[in-house]
Amino acid sequence: MKNNNTDVLKTKIAEFIIHNPALDTNFMNQFYGVTLREKDTKTFYEFTTVVKHRAAGLSATKISELTGIPKRKLEHWIFNENSVFSIRLLEHYFTLGKIEKSHRYLSINSTRGGIFTGPWITVPSQIQDYADVEKVLDQLRPLTENEFYHNNISKAELFAYFLGFLIGDSSKTGIKRAQRTTRRVQVRLSIRYPSNEKVGEFVSLCANSIGLRMERRKDCPAGKLNPYPFYTWISQSSPLIQWIFEVCLGLDNDMLTTYDPIRSDWILSAPEIFRIRFIQGLADSDGFVDFTARQAGIITSPNTELIEKILNSLNIKTTKRYFQSSKLWALMMKPNDAYKLPIFNEYIKSYRYYEIESLCLAKRYNKWPKEFKEKVIANIKQGYSGTELVRKILKEEGVLITTKHINKLRKSCNEETKK
Repeated sequence: MKNNNTDVLKTKIAEFIIHNPALDTNFMNQFYGVTLREKDTKTFYEFTTVVKHRAAGLSATKISELTGIPKRKLEHWIFNENSVFSIRLLEHYFTLGKIEKSHRYLSINSTRGGIFTGPWITVPSQIQDYADVEKVLDQLRPLTENEFYHNNISKAELFAYFLGFLIGDSSKTGIKRAQRTTRRVQVRLSIRYPSNEKVGEFVSLCANSIGLRMERRKDCPAGKLNPYPFYTWISQSSPLIQWIFEVCLGLDNDMLTTYDPIRSDWILSAPEIFRIRFIQGLADSDGFVDFTARQAGIITSPNTELIEKILNSLNIKTTKRYFQSSKLWALMMKPNDAYKLPIFNEYIKSYRYYEIESLCLAKRYNKWPKEFKEKVIANIKQGYSGTELVRKILKEEGVLITTKHINKLRKSCNEETKK
């Protein structure tokens, strides 16, 4: 049974084509991420020609003779049994209307066959400052209601965290379709740290808060270089993710966040809480705690300069460190500064959050009690490395010791053993 609303729209489109003889494909430039093939343009003009001939009362047979279009093909068009990509866009254009030149229409959802299913929003082709992003966020609706969105944390904050996390560990696969490019996000986090499950669920929540489906999938098996399996989440593919990648992060389709710097200076114009959530997304992905140096750090290559500016805008002083083994730059900061901000999300409380908390709240002995010293020596004899032992003692005793003291004790233990 035909949909009456669809029939009415088809009739209005036909009338629109008839009364606009100069109609061309320029209207398609108002849709984000759409690339017409030569075939699409040709089909568009064939279709509009058929509509005009039909309005003049010509039969399908006569139209086929005049245009050279197969009769069966144009009958599909005439009787609305089939529609072409460009005409479906014309229908959306007719319904949505014109927008300002600097903006584009974007459908969050689409089928594999290229049918845009909405909801529709308008997005800028370039971002000048945070206000441009805020206007887009105001149009997005969460898929499900949640406690964070209502009680604790705003949609803008969730988006900021999502953006920061995208720069780090997540995979952002571009999917090239016939007339458009979409993109999806995949997050894989090691089961070695159980709190990573909460991190992945939070990233999924962030995606859901802006209308994107993102779900937990079957865990990925361990690889040759990593003995632990991975928690896994995968989002839908969407032009919205492509827009975030291309416009919000300023990256071309062939670029990778691992090697290519983002172009997102607009973040510096965002509210303080937005900048904090952005840093948290990045830190929960690429942050670490160095117990030996008593510092917190974030791997920032290739965006060290921008991340340094954002941290400085939050009154966080940093120093640069270069890791020779991985050829990566990091920004280091005092643990108290990292914990006070905090750079690790306080709702998730990942293992890194507890590491920086324990580092800041740890007791320190000027002179080690006898029993405490004996426990450290016992652990040394069990073969723990310096860093492993620092973490173990901190977790079990709440006391921070240094690798320097451990090395001295280890040397003493070795000398006694030789005797």
